Amino acid sequence: MTNEKFINSLIVKYPYFKDFNYEKNMLFYNNKKVDLNNINLDHFFRKNVKLSNNLGSLSADDVFNIILWHCMKKGQSLLNIDESILIKGLRILKHENSDGLIDDYVYIIDNLGNTYITQCDLANKVFKYYNEEINKNFNQVTVYMINKYLSQFQNESYFKKFQNDLNNGLVNKEYILLMIKMYRLKDYLMPYLLEDLNIFINYILGLEVKEDLNSNEDMILKLFKDSNVLKRQNGYLNGYLIIALVIILGIFLGMLFLKVGYR
Repeated sequence: MTNEKFINSLIVKYPYFKDFNYEKNMLFYNNKKVDLNNINLDHFFRKNVKLSNNLGSLSADDVFNIILWHCMKKGQSLLNIDESILIKGLRILKHENSDGLIDDYVYIIDNLGNTYITQCDLANKVFKYYNEEINKNFNQVTVYMINKYLSQFQNESYFKKFQNDLNNGLVNKEYILLMIKMYRLKDYLMPYLLEDLNIFINYILGLEVKEDLNSNEDMILKLFKDSNVLKRQNGYLNGYLIIALVIILGIFLGMLFLKVGYR
């Protein structure tokens, strides 16, 4: 299903998404836009089962942000085989996975006649690059060369950029607020995005036990703790603790009364 058809089906099924606008593979909502050229929404939602099953309980803003974040950091895998392999033949294969979705694979024959198959989201780009290199005076192409080419499409870790800013004495508030939003919707994030969020959460946990915080670290921890998301979650947690204490106290008093009764 094309992205346009998927968006239209979403609007029909969930009318509160009527403010989504689609034009030339761009999705617009609430003065924000996202380029959909690197994502197939039908594919994405079918893989993200929890998101698909909870569309009725999420807001249009939540769904748009989830799509936006994943497009900002689209996971693209390199060829997961020995980089020293000298390629003598290469073609693309398509295979239906267990979810009924079609994945692209790169099929390689090396100079010794050995064959290798590896899944790659950018298989079409790999095929084009390989043929261009071969046509340049029959240059020898290795897996290393292809992975070096693919690396330009790899999105840098959000946390790495954040850490670089910190090393230069800067606090990227926009990044922190983004992580807070993602934390609230963490159950609907795909692994390649959840990984960045987990790195940040571990960083925050480290700040909580650190004795001497510098001014930037103190500001970061305060921003995270002051978020409404964490206040709500802490409220729920405190409620559970109170209930647990009441139950424990009840058990203790019950045992005490029983003991007195036996006397």
